[in-house]
Amino acid sequence: LAFWSVGVTVGLLSLSRINALALIAACLILIAISLRGRTGGRAALALLVGTVMVIAPVTIRNKLVSGDWIPITVSGGQVLYTANNPANQTGDLAPVPFVRPTSLFERIDFHRRAEAETGRRMTPAEVGAYWRHKSLAFSLEHPLTQARMVGHRFLRFWNEAELPDNHWIEIFKRFSWVLRAPLPGYWLVAPFAIVGLILLYRRRRDLGLLYLVLAFYLLSLLPFWVSSRYRLPIVGVLILFAAAGMTESRRIILSGLAGAWIKPASLLAGACLLCWIPMNAPDLPSLERNLAYAYEQDKQYEKAIEIYERLRVAESNPDNELYLANALGLAGRTEEATALLARLTEPGHPADVRRRAFNFRGDLARLAGQWIEAEQAYRAALSLDPTDYGAWNNLAVALTNQQRFDEGALALEQSITLAPEDGVARQNLALLRRHIGRAAGRP
Repeated sequence: LAFWSVGVTVGLLSLSRINALALIAACLILIAISLRGRTGGRAALALLVGTVMVIAPVTIRNKLVSGDWIPITVSGGQVLYTANNPANQTGDLAPVPFVRPTSLFERIDFHRRAEAETGRRMTPAEVGAYWRHKSLAFSLEHPLTQARMVGHRFLRFWNEAELPDNHWIEIFKRFSWVLRAPLPGYWLVAPFAIVGLILLYRRRRDLGLLYLVLAFYLLSLLPFWVSSRYRLPIVGVLILFAAAGMTESRRIILSGLAGAWIKPASLLAGACLLCWIPMNAPDLPSLERNLAYAYEQDKQYEKAIEIYERLRVAESNPDNELYLANALGLAGRTEEATALLARLTEPGHPADVRRRAFNFRGDLARLAGQWIEAEQAYRAALSLDPTDYGAWNNLAVALTNQQRFDEGALALEQSITLAPEDGVARQNLALLRRHIGRAAGRP
């Protein structure tokens, strides 16, 4: 029952963090070392059964939806490529040039690019395999770069800084005195955990599971990138080693032996040097934009505008003006938003900036029920990039609200042709066809 419970726990964790499956290997190795014969076999079987019981419903659902046997997710190849590609030279999370950095578009953009490079339609599983092979090819062609990035990730794992994906604790400290308080954190746990790992090594047979779990989890992170949320599942193990490091250091120091304090003090000093070494900070402007977007979602538009205005002065990035215009429009300051977007659509700006500005203008017109203006804006965006499937979908909305149903259906079909894996256009087309059927008196 104990090993079955471990399998269930690891299975549940793997549904959120797929790299947690590495812990199964750690447990199986410990079973092979510690248990023999039928006892070890039953323990391994119970572990695997517990894991499979949790993952199987997801696998079956994936088969029913996609037609492919996908254990958990097809995005592993895309994540691996994001971490290991020619545009990523740091080892941290870095944007892929052809992928819009939002969950709404990431999967679709990877899918479209894979099909463009292969020249054929691909299933989600084939897309994942394609990017996995591209990532492995990059790693084999650039072994020194890969080794440097892996070393950077190893240091990042032990570093006291909490590296964010979307939101940074350092920003949220502005709003909470609790977060600003000098509370214990990774900065304290990591150095003492290293001390514990070294001082308790003589007891590695008794503590084999903890050592193996930590080692395999660390190894599972090195091919990707290390951020605070990916480190979090292993913090519990690190706390155990940190507590042991503190206790063992105290025992050695109080042993009464001459110079007994030197070893634990030296280990702690070395661990602090490793864990507290300054590393490159996250991109603060992008995190500020994420905070502004959160304000927009909470309808606190003026706070979002304040952030975009500040960033607009601090850096030369058209994203700040685009997002500022959108926030101004949502706040009801339509004239300011329209004027800003009009300037961004002028020919002197890059085509992608102009396309996005036209899309933002269309969105604001759509929200105001100005369907002709919205249509004109989306058509302008499509003149700059006819493959913008989102603009085709939004154009269809503008057309159908003008009672131009046939044109709207054609626009939705074009969106589906460009991005067949996007369910929004398919859903809209189905709704439109039902509406046309009811208008024609069909059931």
